[in-house]
Amino acid sequence: MSFWCVEMEEVPITEVQYNDGGIPGVDQTLPLKEGRGVDPYIFHFPDGNASIARLLVTARADYSKLDREGQRINIHLNRTVVHVVNTKDGAHADITYVRKGKTHKVRGKKCIMASYNSAIPYLCPEMPEKQKAGLAFNVKIPLVYTKVLINNWKAFDKLKTSFVLFTGGFYKQAELAYLVSLGDYKRSQVPDEPMIVHMCPVPLFRILTGADQWRAARTKMLTTTFEEFE
Repeated sequence: MSFWCVEMEEVPITEVQYNDGGIPGVDQTLPLKEGRGVDPYIFHFPDGNASIARLLVTARADYSKLDREGQRINIHLNRTVVHVVNTKDGAHADITYVRKGKTHKVRGKKCIMASYNSAIPYLCPEMPEKQKAGLAFNVKIPLVYTKVLINNWKAFDKLKTSFVLFTGGFYKQAELAYLVSLGDYKRSQVPDEPMIVHMCPVPLFRILTGADQWRAARTKMLTTTFEEFE
């Protein structure tokens, strides 16, 4: 299952009712439900989050204004924090960061750590062991969304479906993009027109469950070549 990256045996049966594509064989006992409120799930960018990335790289921004002398608040870019500890008296925090290959240290009265949970214990070695264990408890589910642009969607129209679920290949599902028009982008109107197909691979290891499955799946995902995804 793409949303959870586990075998069906680990998915609560009631969750099947909210699967976008439905599940064959349970139409009568578990009719498909809409779990996102009264509105259908159509409010998203046509090409996924790539729209946000394009806006970020095409919009003009003067980042120098974030870091100027005399300002009450400055945002320092291109500085990677690698070590944070309290001073002996506990009144300050010593922060070590790397910029252009060199390490620097600053001292502050206040310090807020906002980072990836599993990385925080390595940045803050003084953290209590119980808190380190808590941060390591949750494991992110590896999820890959692949967008494929096809010349037309006649095959889907012929089958009268927009979602295909299969288990024998690298990808586990293929579905037509939701019919969204946004700005100058207009959705496909007829089967003869180009269409975006959404596909999702789910690396599964049948001998593993839960967090162990997700760790192994993430390793598989990171070691998969771009050519294999294609």
